[in-house]
Amino acid sequence: MHKIYSRLPAPLKSLAASLHGYRLQALRYGPETDGRADEARERDSWDNDRWTRYRGEKLARLLDHAATTVPYYREQWTERRRRGDRASWELLENWPILDKQTLRDQPLAFISEKSRVGSLVENETSGSTGTPLRLFQSRDMLVSWYALFEARIRRWNGVSLRERWAQMGGKLVTPIGRRRPTFWV
Repeated sequence: MHKIYSRLPAPLKSLAASLHGYRLQALRYGPETDGRADEARERDSWDNDRWTRYRGEKLARLLDHAATTVPYYREQWTERRRRGDRASWELLENWPILDKQTLRDQPLAFISEKSRVGSLVENETSGSTGTPLRLFQSRDMLVSWYALFEARIRRWNGVSLRERWAQMGGKLVTPIGRRRPTFWV
């Protein structure tokens, strides 16, 4: 897709960038966004005990899900059991630290078997440490993430999703060696 984009004349690049922006908006926000942002804001008032219970319940579900439906982790736990290791996967301290190279080498092994790969949104990290990571997220996860962004960034600062505002980001839109305009989209 980037090869096609790079060959477009400037007006079509702007159109393509706008269409991509509308696509991202539709992926990231939906009718459930406000409710999820409200839930996040409600959690701002929780005391430490309630936060501890909430995190513990979420973590327990996540670890069980990973150990039983994510091929990479299920294979790890199967091998550990075969070697006689009876450590509980319900405790985070029993999990090995995952290095980035393992995730780079086999990104699809980290997708739950309960997910349809074709329905997931693929993203890459910026690669600020050298090499980007490929990540796969469901639309539901994206909406939850951006609802949290809505609550924690916009609403904490008195701005809403429906108001005009700007955020600066970076994406390569013209070749690095380009010497003549246009340099932006």
